[in-house]
Amino acid sequence: MDKIEGIYISNVIENGAAKDAGLKEGDVITKLNKVQVNSTAELTEQLGKCRPGELVYVTVKRDKKKKQFEVVLRNTQGNTKIVKSNEFLTVLGASFEDIDSNDKRRWGIENGIIISDINKGALKDVGLKKGYIILSVGGNSIDNVADFNKELRNAGMGSTIEIEVTYPGSRYIYVYRVDLENNN
Repeated sequence: MDKIEGIYISNVIENGAAKDAGLKEGDVITKLNKVQVNSTAELTEQLGKCRPGELVYVTVKRDKKKKQFEVVLRNTQGNTKIVKSNEFLTVLGASFEDIDSNDKRRWGIENGIIISDINKGALKDVGLKKGYIILSVGGNSIDNVADFNKELRNAGMGSTIEIEVTYPGSRYIYVYRVDLENNN
C-alpha cells in the first residue's frame, strides 16, 4: 500500500452481502457512501446510519486500484428485514430506564441504565436482577436506553454480547455474556 488508510478485510462471510456484491478477502475499505473510513469504529458508525435493505456504496483498494461496489445491507439473519427493538426486549425479558445525574453521582458511576423490571428471558438466565446497572455493551459505554437499543441492533439478533454491570453502591463491575437468541 502506498499509504496506511482504510479497513483491511480479513474474512468475507460465505453467502453474505459483501461477498455477493464482490468484496474479497484482502480488499481495503476506504469509503462507505463517499465518507472516508479509517477504523472499524468509523465504519460501524457509518453503517449504523443505514438499515437492512438499503443500498450502500463501498469503495475499496484492490491491487493498488480503487473500485466501488454496491452492497445491499442485510441483518444478521441474512435478510433485509429490520429487527425491531421490542424483539430484543422480548428475548432479554427486561425493561430499562435512564439514570438521572443525581443518582449517577450518588452511586459513583458516570454512565449506565438501570434494569427496572425483569422477567423470563436471557438476562434472568445469566443471573441479572432488577436494579442492576448496565454500564456497557461490547465495550461501548451506555449513557441511556437509546444507546442500549443501538448496541443491540448493531450486535444483531442471534449474536452473543458482553455486558458490564454493577449495582447501586457497589465498587465492582461484573461482565456477563448474553445470547440474543429468540427461542420462542
